[in-house]
Amino acid sequence: MRKLKPILLVGSVPLADAEAVFRMLASKLGTRAKRYPDGETGHRTNWIRWQRHVFERHPNFELENPDPSIAGIKDSQARPIFKLKDKRADIVLGALGYAKEAILSYSTFSRLKQSGEIPQETKLQVSIPTALALVSSFVSLADRALVEPSLEQALRDETDEIASAIPHQEFALQWDAVMEIVGYDGGYPLHYLDQFHGGVSRICRHVDFVPEGIEVGIHLCYGDPGHKHIIEPKSLRSSVEFANAIVAGSKRRVTWGAHARSARQDRCCILRTAQQSLARPIGRTLSWAGTRERRARCNAATD
Repeated sequence: MRKLKPILLVGSVPLADAEAVFRMLASKLGTRAKRYPDGETGHRTNWIRWQRHVFERHPNFELENPDPSIAGIKDSQARPIFKLKDKRADIVLGALGYAKEAILSYSTFSRLKQSGEIPQETKLQVSIPTALALVSSFVSLADRALVEPSLEQALRDETDEIASAIPHQEFALQWDAVMEIVGYDGGYPLHYLDQFHGGVSRICRHVDFVPEGIEVGIHLCYGDPGHKHIIEPKSLRSSVEFANAIVAGSKRRVTWGAHARSARQDRCCILRTAQQSLARPIGRTLSWAGTRERRARCNAATD
């Protein structure tokens, strides 16, 4: 009998709520997926769009453009861009909401695990975007260098809160890195000059936010606006280069590597990590995108 390969789920699942996601994954995948995401349901649908409130409510931000035209973005989502009112003022962002959502999801996850509905060895997967994703998506290019450190600090605080509230052996944290690799491949303007080492060093800092004893993974992604990539990679070369450099540059162990997708390969890959070379793709990654076609492919793959 052919041995089934493990499955990595990268985040979004288009169901009603976290409990529906956990129950579906347990029934469809069981122990083949070592980590279950909560699906990023409800107001967190569409990845980071729900973070708009952070900038709308902050007294030092004002709207610069309610819906700019952005190359590579192919859907109808409004993507407002904000700018600083006072560039000299300290920027304290406060809670972003990722810790709150993770802790709520863990309460459901833990209850289902205790009742035997989720395999005992399964972990909750918490997926969070990097600071570059947030600053590039919501802040004027001219102000990004000023705002990014405050976003990094806010994400570090969110990570600390999650790590204080959930047993370390019960969850894993995945950093969703989009703009680092899309920008490196020329698909989005970046506010720093060294597009490779600048992106890698940022991701390494996020990896090192996570305490030892908690699994941490990297999701290198080309985006999914309108269920199309912001830019189509010609190969997985950039992803492999990034992943190898992240593993080499992080102070702690990276547990799993990058989900990536090549225009020449209509499938997803997991790139080998655990302080090894990432040059060889292994395993299978499924992404429950919000289209019938992709959901049908995922269902067919798991039946």
